[in-house]
Amino acid sequence: MLPSSTRRFACVTAIWPLHCAIWRRGRLHAEFEVLGELGRGAFGRALKARRRADGSLVCLKVLDTQSMGATERRMTRDEVRVLSSLQHPNIVRYDTCFYELGEGCQYISMEYCEDGDLEKLLKAQGGGGLLLKEEDLMVKFVQLCLALQHVLAKGIIHRDVKTSNIMLSRHGILKLGDFGISKVMTPGKSYAKTMVGTPFYMAPEVVEDKPYNKKSDVWSAGCVLYELATLQRPFRGGSVSAIAVKILRGYYAPLPEQYSQELHELVAALLNRKPEQRPSIDEVTSTESGRSQP
Repeated sequence: MLPSSTRRFACVTAIWPLHCAIWRRGRLHAEFEVLGELGRGAFGRALKARRRADGSLVCLKVLDTQSMGATERRMTRDEVRVLSSLQHPNIVRYDTCFYELGEGCQYISMEYCEDGDLEKLLKAQGGGGLLLKEEDLMVKFVQLCLALQHVLAKGIIHRDVKTSNIMLSRHGILKLGDFGISKVMTPGKSYAKTMVGTPFYMAPEVVEDKPYNKKSDVWSAGCVLYELATLQRPFRGGSVSAIAVKILRGYYAPLPEQYSQELHELVAALLNRKPEQRPSIDEVTSTESGRSQP
């Protein structure tokens, strides 16, 4: 029989992808200085940290693997694979992944975005009572489209595009992040079936538990665009079922009159209940990039 330490190492390497390094206990604090907590989720938390080697700031996503089931562990492996395959100025940059023996935690080191997320920005904007100028919101929206164009071109559906998953760098650059429930489509397969995501941003076909494709991310981008313009979500309700009813009916309050007819039409196109009638992300990007340069 193998020694216990060898069995434990073999078990860990079977659970995590090969490019997720196995670290000895204590190396985390030898390599990083933890500066504070950025937030918490169901299976872990996000930390602000400084890499001791070069002084650069990073975001450490800490995942408690001991509390995860097999499905959650598989999704975590998939997130690392997806992040490591994406390199784009409008996507949160992946740094490294490691597992510290004895702690039962996996760490994903990523780019630190100094200005938080888009949800917090829009809440602060709403508190001031001022809507964004159309040119400003379109600069942000085009950056989201460029990120999605890169993601979808690789056969990946993000499946959780929302303002809290769009980060902001110090220079106002938008970065799409959190690929924890993304789906890598297998060659020759263009539809997914699992119902996942955040209810406010779910496309009708997802709500109805029908097969869906890249156009579900286009719908979610339309929800983000609407939120950029109104500082409110298009489909709101006191329960998931109430939100679902509004999504399926496709009713949302019109945009404020200060915005152009082109913006009204773009929102309507993106929030078309029929996915085949929504524009592709390539069509949106090529059209809107001409109007606004990020």
